[in-house]
Amino acid sequence: MIFFRSDSDTRLAAFFALKIFASDPWVDPWGFGWEYGRIARWLVERGVFSLDGVVPTSETDPLYIFVIAPFFSLFGTFTMGAGIAIVLFQILLCSLTTWAIFVLAEKLYGPTEARISALLFACYPGSIFFAVSRIGPTPLSILLL
Repeated sequence: MIFFRSDSDTRLAAFFALKIFASDPWVDPWGFGWEYGRIARWLVERGVFSLDGVVPTSETDPLYIFVIAPFFSLFGTFTMGAGIAIVLFQILLCSLTTWAIFVLAEKLYGPTEARISALLFACYPGSIFFAVSRIGPTPLSILLL
């Protein structure tokens, strides 16, 4: 269990180290939210599944939009509180994925291979980057696989 505690500590340290750039109020939220944040914004503000708030879109799947829309309605649209809550949610999803990889590898291969595979996923740069840098369904998609 110490292994997973250090994984969570590592992810939280990476979160605070990599999120320093997002605290600038003059930065456009598009770089953090992309399509998912924009559609969730209009879903909360106007009740429209749209990129521009006027024309409905089918550009993305609705599952992750409906997952992050409550964060925007609870903390405000593209506020620092909503950003931190969503990133912490994504870190939680990546931590659950690390645990799922550990359990699956332990059942299939053994405890040593399970620790190695969970450590490799926890330290994988793509996993950390997509969890803390932008709103997107990557952590949820990996967990659901």
